[in-house]
Amino acid sequence: MGTVTFDKFVLQTKFELGERTDLSSHSDLGDLYEDWINMSYLTLTTSMKIKGVEGQLYFPELFTDDTSQSTTDGQAYINVPSDAVYIEGVWDTTNDIELENISWAEYKERTGRADSNAETKPTEWTRRGAKTGGLYLHSTPDAIYAMTIYYYKTPTVLTGSAVTEIGPEWDEAILKHAVVTGLMKLKRYEEAAIEYKGWIQLMYGLMGMYDRERRDREEQLRIHVRDRSRSKF
Repeated sequence: MGTVTFDKFVLQTKFELGERTDLSSHSDLGDLYEDWINMSYLTLTTSMKIKGVEGQLYFPELFTDDTSQSTTDGQAYINVPSDAVYIEGVWDTTNDIELENISWAEYKERTGRADSNAETKPTEWTRRGAKTGGLYLHSTPDAIYAMTIYYYKTPTVLTGSAVTEIGPEWDEAILKHAVVTGLMKLKRYEEAAIEYKGWIQLMYGLMGMYDRERRDREEQLRIHVRDRSRSKF
């Protein structure tokens, strides 16, 4: 979790943009500083890549699971968690098996989806449409099976004394991105370009740290694969 509260983010962003009080209480739009902070927070945490920065963003704190979903006999779908950005996997906890992810095109080719005689425990899943009823299963379930959905979530919008759900090392990056966003909205493009360059440099340092973790994981995987291949001889 971060250490800077949302209220303090507002004060810092206001200071960076010249203490403009009119942006705190726009007659139609409300507090623009608050909007820019949350826009930056959500942009940072729900983007896989950022223009100008190599590598992929990685926030392990936002990977979670939902154990509240269960199948219904004869119903081909369950709900996607309301805060899900993308689903990593689906586990049938009743039968202790992982369901295979297939494309929507593959799902449509499956036969017997509406045939009650073909119903059995599902072994595959795909995502389609709205979050309510948007996770389709094949085969169509023939009973109640408890499901665990592993997914990457959208963080909760910040208010009041709340802090971010990601590490405190990202607090400065969120603040600086909010400043850039504000400058762009105010059409102060030259200042925005200067601030953006500074933000990119900050992101390089943060991404380098997480990239090191990725390289360590990949190196461990290579060692594991190499050891397994040697064990065959």
